Amino acid sequence: MTVSSSPPMPLCDVPTFWDSYQERIYAFILKRVSDRDLAADLHQEVLLKVYEFCLKDSGISNPASWLYQIASNAIADHFRKLKKEEKLLAKYPDFTESEEEGLHMEAAACIRPLLRGLPTSYALPLQWADLDGLSQQVVADRLELSLSGAKSRIQRAREKLKTLILECCHVSINQQGQLLEFTPRNDCTLFQCK
Repeated sequence: MTVSSSPPMPLCDVPTFWDSYQERIYAFILKRVSDRDLAADLHQEVLLKVYEFCLKDSGISNPASWLYQIASNAIADHFRKLKKEEKLLAKYPDFTESEEEGLHMEAAACIRPLLRGLPTSYALPLQWADLDGLSQQVVADRLELSLSGAKSRIQRAREKLKTLILECCHVSINQQGQLLEFTPRNDCTLFQCK
């Protein structure tokens, strides 16, 4: 018995479905966040939800309403996270990043676009756990998996992402394993790092 490593085929036509709504959803998000880069990120999150929906074919009767609700939830989640970060900065006003932490933040900003090179079944749990900071139990609940199943999925996703990083980036680490440099390769088409 052979196991296919390709992602499952969607049950609906994602490009057609998304093309019908994407401009209106982007405008909706941009009006509420007033930042084009943030709006683009949130817009991408909504697209991932559309893809998940098309994998499950859960039978949503009003797609437009559903999309606007997903966009509203993504915006609310962003502002909730931002508020937590502001509380931490207020609590620890003398906090400053070390050079290594700055490199890790720069690397994390470049990793989000690399997730597009992974199947959604790996990209989402990895984003939720490692970039969005959700607990593995929350990831398990969202994916309707056991905790050990979610941990395994996240670990496999990390391995797949590591392969992509090594293919698409110049990475330098010192003998202690600390990140020294992280820059995208010019020949990699998966992402453009700002």
